Amino acid sequence: MSTVTPVNDPLVGHVFGDRYRIVERLARGGMATVYRAVDTRLDRIVAVKVMHEGLGDDMDFARKFDREARAAARLSHPNIVAVFDQGEHRGRPFIVMEYVEGRTLRQVIATQAPLSPEKALSYIEPVVKALEAAHEVGLVHCDVKPENVIISDRGVVKVADFGLAKAVTGQTVTATQGLLIGTVSYIPPELVTSGRATSRSDVYSAGVVLFELLTGRKPHTGETPIQVAYAHVHADVPAPSSLGRHRVAIPDYVDALVAACTRRNPAERPVDGHAMHLRVTRARKALLRGLDDDPALAERLGAGPGADLADPAPADAGLSAGQIDAMLRKAISLGTSRRGGLATIVAPDEWVVIKPRIQTDPYLRGSVTDLRVVRSLIEFLVEHKCGARFTIAEGPERGA
Repeated sequence: MSTVTPVNDPLVGHVFGDRYRIVERLARGGMATVYRAVDTRLDRIVAVKVMHEGLGDDMDFARKFDREARAAARLSHPNIVAVFDQGEHRGRPFIVMEYVEGRTLRQVIATQAPLSPEKALSYIEPVVKALEAAHEVGLVHCDVKPENVIISDRGVVKVADFGLAKAVTGQTVTATQGLLIGTVSYIPPELVTSGRATSRSDVYSAGVVLFELLTGRKPHTGETPIQVAYAHVHADVPAPSSLGRHRVAIPDYVDALVAACTRRNPAERPVDGHAMHLRVTRARKALLRGLDDDPALAERLGAGPGADLADPAPADAGLSAGQIDAMLRKAISLGTSRRGGLATIVAPDEWVVIKPRIQTDPYLRGSVTDLRVVRSLIEFLVEHKCGARFTIAEGPERGA
């Protein structure tokens, strides 16, 4: 869905459902236009997605739209754009959603890709969490793509457009007046060949998004949309590392993760968002430990749906409660006993500075003063098998 300039849009100023006053046009896509609107009853800003003229004339589509909007409204998850209401305005179905101020993942890709493996997985993990929540209640998104992922100004990643998802009841996802639901660059092969989508279809599309985050490009191209669609049917998604476009080395197990999620045969992919989430989490743990290539882990992450993803803790990983307390005491001492001194707890990609307040990054943002937060961070890293790599380092004198 592309951003457009809200000039002379005939719907600006209209009130939908005697409640939602259209303020400006935000974006226009193949099937709908999104507007910023004011909910005049609750005095809040919302987003209103209005289907293009003509689509409401198809009674089958209108019924499906109504059913899917009701199903999407049942979803409540921090990584999902909430659906508030739905209705019809002058024959055009519309859906009212949470308005999220921020940027899309498409904008991130355009300005920052290729991303490091850790950064790419940090974006894809909340997407997969959203899919996991939807799949648990029998919903398939059917159109996972960067344009439908929004990063709020507070850094929260949210998946939008579940209003076009469908309940998994064996019904088909078909073309509507020549418009195939699903963008061809991310479309799963089975949607091209059979018109049917399952939770594994969302896994495929999310895998393609991860590929694009890692490489800055789409896996398949063509002169026409139909060529791109059939490339998904006949060609494998290449390993991200094989393109040579990455700035940071891509471990073999991240390649394997992409391969597992984008297999052309849906039966060979992770079964749903939960299964993909397990693999993403496993890969992030390995990256957090600074693990480069690991053929054994790559084999497990690249295996079929029945793969064993257990993460046995090495014998020397983790800290006892006494060790954690000792680290805290030493950090507090270093942070308070010397004028201008800094105490730093160092772990892979993590730091905690005490002087005399605590600053944490990246898992906890901002500044806090409760030492329980430090303990929680240490315990988090211990749980992720980083405990044996902790050290305490004294920071430089201020002004030195």
